[in-house]
Amino acid sequence: MRSLTLNVFVWFWLTILAMLIMLVTLSSLRSEVVKTRPLPEHAIENLHHLAKNLERKAAGDPSKLNTLIRSPRFSQSRWLYLSHTDIEKSLSSQDNDLGLDFSHLYVAAESPPFVLFTERYSAHGPALVVVGTEQYQLYQIRPLREPPIYLRIRFMPLWEKALAILLPSLLFSWWFSRRLTRPIDALSRAAKRFANGDLSARVEHQSKPQYELALLSDEFNQMAQRIADNMSAQKRLLGDVSHELRSPLTRLLLACGLLESELSEAQMRHLNRIIKEGHSIEDMLQNVLMLSRLEGQNQMLDIAEASMAAVLGEVLNDAAFEAESLGKTLYQNYPQAAQLRCDMVLLASAIENILRNALKYAHQQVYFSVEQDAQQWRFVIYDDGPGVSDEVLDKLCEPFYRTSESRSRDSGGIGLGLAIAHRAILAHHGKLSLSHQHPHGLRAEIMIPL
Repeated sequence: MRSLTLNVFVWFWLTILAMLIMLVTLSSLRSEVVKTRPLPEHAIENLHHLAKNLERKAAGDPSKLNTLIRSPRFSQSRWLYLSHTDIEKSLSSQDNDLGLDFSHLYVAAESPPFVLFTERYSAHGPALVVVGTEQYQLYQIRPLREPPIYLRIRFMPLWEKALAILLPSLLFSWWFSRRLTRPIDALSRAAKRFANGDLSARVEHQSKPQYELALLSDEFNQMAQRIADNMSAQKRLLGDVSHELRSPLTRLLLACGLLESELSEAQMRHLNRIIKEGHSIEDMLQNVLMLSRLEGQNQMLDIAEASMAAVLGEVLNDAAFEAESLGKTLYQNYPQAAQLRCDMVLLASAIENILRNALKYAHQQVYFSVEQDAQQWRFVIYDDGPGVSDEVLDKLCEPFYRTSESRSRDSGGIGLGLAIAHRAILAHHGKLSLSHQHPHGLRAEIMIPL
């Protein structure tokens, strides 16, 4: 029964069975229903002929009618009923042992003969019988021992049929849909969490799902585990390689320092270039190690209460100096005395990376401001540069991503600045949001909980 195919098949037939049971139940509980249809011409003639015979034989004496309709001549193989406006005066050729309800058998005198159907009998009539001062309507009764189920259902009104079909189908369909969609919803939630970067997301079902969906969930969990393992191995390898490269790089820079006193001026220029590149590589390795620790959540945060000036003062002074050297202007507005809880070094590094990125691509101006609302600090940085496309905007925080593959390290770095800033802000349980600044430029908003 855990097969999805079998479940669909069983629930489909259960729905049909429930509708049939509902129809039968309603048809058994409801009161008697009357339907009519026209009576054929030959039957009308026979009925009128029988009525005339009764009038002639009774010879104007109503007291003779009861004996007449019970006589073999009239009652043989048929059940006659003379309906009167006064139910006490109505006459029957047979005793009503079946308890049939004949209250329907009196209609307006001008009504043409018809066939009247109920669930327990049918009646052909009426034909007018006038004996003396009394008027009767003649019917021929044909009882039904047990009305067939199809006839009982046929007699049901349209609203009861609709109720019998819609109610079970809606209930069973909703029940089945919930059983079917609950594991799909669990799989969807896990996939969404995994896509948003939560590599620990797995599908967990509260009850056993159908076999096919259980198999799909298991395969998703296996896939997620393999991806998580590969990502962990990649980060571990990146961290290990970066760490191992630092030792020979340190020895290389030390050896360069020892050579400074032994080289000519021309050779010193080349050596200085080597030393500069060595320090650049050291900075890159430091960034890679930082990113690796942040992604692996191995970076220990030193959370403490600090003033805004202590966190941002040096960063903004360096950024203002850099902006001036580039012929650009940095506008800043923040509450210097305000207090916030953070890792001063990590948060300052994140803001510095974003500020340097803004200064690099701004045409003339970069704006920095800090605001506080009821739940968080909001750091806003935007520039008047060319901005980026929508496609690039979604990838700016990916490690090693650069907007142009042809850009050199001097212009575009190795694509770690925004990635490190993003991870550092996440480590503070905050959020980094990048968007377009109108009419042009890039806007970065950092939200840090109070």
